[in-house]
Amino acid sequence: MITALIVLVIVILFVLPTLKDRVIRVKKLLIIPALFLYLLYDTLTSKFAIDSTAIVLIILAGIVGFGIGVYLRRATAVTADRNKELIWIPGGWLSLWTFLLIFVVQFATGYLHAVNPAYLLQNSAGEQSLMFILSLVSCITVGANLCLYYKYLNTKQVANLEQSNASILGQLLTRQHRKS
Repeated sequence: MITALIVLVIVILFVLPTLKDRVIRVKKLLIIPALFLYLLYDTLTSKFAIDSTAIVLIILAGIVGFGIGVYLRRATAVTADRNKELIWIPGGWLSLWTFLLIFVVQFATGYLHAVNPAYLLQNSAGEQSLMFILSLVSCITVGANLCLYYKYLNTKQVANLEQSNASILGQLLTRQHRKS
């Protein structure tokens, strides 16, 4: 019951708002990746047997997931107000899909652990695949949000980002039209 409430709170507070254009504080870019990395660490240390092969798989999955996250966010146009530490991000489905992937893998891990706790402690291809996928999808958010942060640091400063999204979109389109 507690887990269902946590998932519901995460969806309502963090995932659903990402479907529409929004202006957020830059610090919020770190909340979801930090949460998913904590859940990854907690799941890996409490449910899996970690050996040298597992460590290599986790690192490899982290690098690949980070790369996928950066790749998925590479074309995202952002607008920044560094004085107020605000960033405008266009809405999209990436966060929802990433959250759903993490939820499905976490659910499968929890189910396997509840039904057969010894399964995740043995060194098998299934256990290693699940560990790899869990690490991969968790690190996608890290790569995506660090890409947005990099864009925040390297984008042109806007005078007042708290204005309406329509005005910001107009500025972005004008800027893109001048470049081409």
